[in-house]
Order: sequence, then structure tokens, then C-alpha cells
Amino acid sequence: GGLDHSVRIWSIKPLANKELEADESSHKMLCYLDQHQGAVNCVRWGVPDPKLGPCLASGSDDQTIVLWRQTAQVNSGFGTSHKSVEGWRSVGVLRGHEGDVTDLNWSYGDELLASCSVDNRVMIWDSVSHARVAVLSGHTNLVKGVVWDPVGTYLASQGDDRALIVWRTSDWAVHKRVEAPFKDSRQFSSTFFHRLSWSPDGQHLSAPHAYSAPKHIAAVLSRQEDWNMALSFVGHSQPVVVVRFNQFLFYPFTKPEKGGGGAGAGGDTTTASAAAAASASTPQVDTSARTSTFCAVGSQDCNISIWAT
Repeated sequence: GGLDHSVRIWSIKPLANKELEADESSHKMLCYLDQHQGAVNCVRWGVPDPKLGPCLASGSDDQTIVLWRQTAQVNSGFGTSHKSVEGWRSVGVLRGHEGDVTDLNWSYGDELLASCSVDNRVMIWDSVSHARVAVLSGHTNLVKGVVWDPVGTYLASQGDDRALIVWRTSDWAVHKRVEAPFKDSRQFSSTFFHRLSWSPDGQHLSAPHAYSAPKHIAAVLSRQEDWNMALSFVGHSQPVVVVRFNQFLFYPFTKPEKGGGGAGAGGDTTTASAAAAASASTPQVDTSARTSTFCAVGSQDCNISIWAT
């Protein structure tokens, strides 16, 4: 999505193939969509109905959210120089926000879609009926980020009121309001986005636009410690805008022991020795060890840092 009011769907195949990247005739842009009447601030993929394939949600300054699905008929591109090679059409427009839509996030399972806006509200939508399920009013300033708990118990949002709110999904009430990591960021101008992220096991929630003198940080809140800041990602010289956890948990590899095993009793000793040597030299995944997560942090200092926890 972009400031030109459009959504563009791109092929990622050229990214992994140098020949396709160099081929001027390869289709890098698959489709150009121009239904929005304002800048498009966010696009998110979901699969609310596997029978119908993926669904793309886009949120815009025109205060709407458009849901798109692929069709057999290729978009004509009438009135534009952008040529599409795939067909995508709008299957729903979600209206209710009274300001720019700044972020979107599908629930795990894609049954619900959360949106937030500069109207200070978070809205929950049914992904099938497109009905509005809930309106969450707890922020006192622009809301700029929203994310679902992978366990499904909570939803988190962050706004320009220097607060992060954890909402219960059972009754959509405020479960916890967190302000401490963000209070010192008042001395800096706000960023347009506060893209926060949950760790894949749901134990940690990382939030941008926090500050601990003399550095800008991404705060990491602990589920088990009543959402207090357990640690922080420190080092950026300008406000942090976005954080994103890799959605996989990682086990460490065990280092192969020096030397090798001998041949087993009976059988082909040469084959057995080779197999033992190969086994001894190949790192093994240690599933008994503590898992790790990885998180990327992006800042207005034009740098991205990668962190392991």
C-alpha cells in the first residue's frame, strides 16, 4: 500500500531467482488495485475461509478497510498505465472508523480482524460476515498499532497517549494498561506507526516507541510478570517504529563430539563406520534445551537490529 491510494501485489519469485530479477519481461507486479480514496497505511494477508483462498485486507486514510480476493478475470487497469496479470476484486468494505486506519491484524485462525485508527478506537470485525463485533474505547489519543495474542486470550494496542492496553478477548474489557516504559518518550515527537509484536509462544509482548535514557528502546513485556517490562532491546538513536518477532521457536544445535563411533557388530563395517562418522559430524537439534526467539527492530535512525532471546 502507498501514498498514491493504491495496493500493489508483487511476485516474490524474482527475489530468489537472479535470472527472473534481470528479465525485463518477468511479471514482478501481479496486480494494481486502486479502490481507496486515501493513502493506504497497512495491508495484511489472512485466510478466513481456506475454500476461497487468501484474503488481503487494506486500511486507508479514507477511513475504510477493503477486503480483496483473487478472481479468474484479470483486472483491466482502465485509466492507469499499470498492467495487471492477476485478477483481484473487492469482496467487502468495512466502515466505522472516523479517522485514518493505521494498522490491521488478523486473529490466529483468521476468524476476526482487528483495526485501529486515529479516532482513538480499536474495532473488531467478523472475517466472514464482515459485521463489527466490538468497539474498544480506552485510548485517549491516536491508536497506531494492534496485535493479537497467539494464545487467543488477549489483544494489545498502542497509541499516542503513551500507553499500551492489553484487552481480554472474552469480554473485550481492559485487562492491563501499561504506561511506564513509554512515559519518557513524551519529549520526542511521535512516530506515525507503533507496530508491536507478540512472541510466538505468547509469553512476551514487544512494543516500540519506548525510551530509557540515553537510548530509544523496544520494551519487552512479560506475560508471567503482570505485563511489567522484563527486558528491552537497546541501541537505536531515534524512536523505534516497528518490532516483529519471527513466528517460530528455535531449538539450539548440539555440537558434534570429536572422534567417532566404531562399526556396530556384524554387517558392512565400512558402511557402518561411514554412517557413524557422518552422524558424529552432523549437528543435532537439542529438543530438551530452552527455546529461543528472534525479533527484528526497526527505527527512525534508518537501521534494523536483530535480537535473540
